[in-house]
Amino acid sequence: MEINLQNSKASKGGRKFGQGFKQQRQEIDPMMEKLEGEELIDFLENKLEDIEKKLARSQTDYEVLQNNCLEIQEKLGKSKEKYKRAALMLTEFLEDLLSQKPNIFRE
Repeated sequence: MEINLQNSKASKGGRKFGQGFKQQRQEIDPMMEKLEGEELIDFLENKLEDIEKKLARSQTDYEVLQNNCLEIQEKLGKSKEKYKRAALMLTEFLEDLLSQKPNIFRE
């Protein structure tokens, strides 16, 4: 006995957070009324296992995304430093050109 539950994420259609949960509960409640004893326990255990699996997947996905984010931030920091050094070198070069100091172009 399986119930198809919809995702409770808010959609662009103006659905408020939690409406998906209410709809899921409305779908589950009639099924729970029909179940008795062991069937109800099995049903709820299966639902709990499904939720735990989804949670584990979500946590894994979150960790992967977090690691990707850290890698990207590290690369961004390296790029910033590289361009900062290049800008500093160009600035010094232009200052030397403008100040009439002997430099590699005048030797």
